[in-house]
Order: sequence, then structure tokens, then C-alpha cells
Amino acid sequence: MNRDKLSYVLTFNNDFSLSKDFSISTYYTYRSDFQDYISEIGGYSQFDIRFQKRLFSKTLSMNLYVNDVFNWKKEKFESFVDNYNFRNSRKRETQYMTFTVQYSFNSTKKSYRGKGAASDDLNRL
Repeated sequence: MNRDKLSYVLTFNNDFSLSKDFSISTYYTYRSDFQDYISEIGGYSQFDIRFQKRLFSKTLSMNLYVNDVFNWKKEKFESFVDNYNFRNSRKRETQYMTFTVQYSFNSTKKSYRGKGAASDDLNRL
């Protein structure tokens, strides 16, 4: 086992606005192999995507999120303790899709219209 190996994580998050009410977001993660004193954990990559559509002056929002689009994420693990080696390689169910609808009730724009306490102090100076 080579413990001098560099370990790193790359993450890219991108948001694309195709119109004022429709956007696409992409998420990509790559993690290299990781090693410590008794184990070695394999690297993985994952690509996720989200579509968002806003309606009715942005009070209604619909989101479609797809996790691990290409089914790349796999777990690899190897542990070394004395004369024992434990190896595990498996594929979990990482692919899923969610669809959410969100509505904001009474989404009025409120703004502060009063005087601040600082104005009295500034006038005094």
C-alpha cells in the first residue's frame, strides 16, 4: 500500500439560466483513492442534475433532481490489520430522482420603511 499518494476531491457546480423562469444546475464530484494507516478507500465520481421551473411570479416552483445520473458511484474498501485483509466492493442504489412542488403563500415583498436607531446618533454628532 502506497501511503505517499496524493488524495484530492474535485467538485464542479454550474447553474445555467435558460430563461428568467427556467434553470438547470449540474453537480460533478470526483474523489481520488484515499489511504490511511490500515485501509484504502477507492475513488469515485458522480454526476447530478437539477431542473427548476418557476411560475406565477415565482410563487410556484417545480424541481426535478436526478442523483448519480450515469450510475458511476461504487464503493471499494480494503483494510489491512496484522495478517488479515478485508476487501469490500459493492454498488449501492445511488441513482434516484425526486420531484418537488413548492408554493409560497403570501409572498409579498416587505421592506423596512421606518427610521433606524442610528439616525438619532448621527444627528447628535
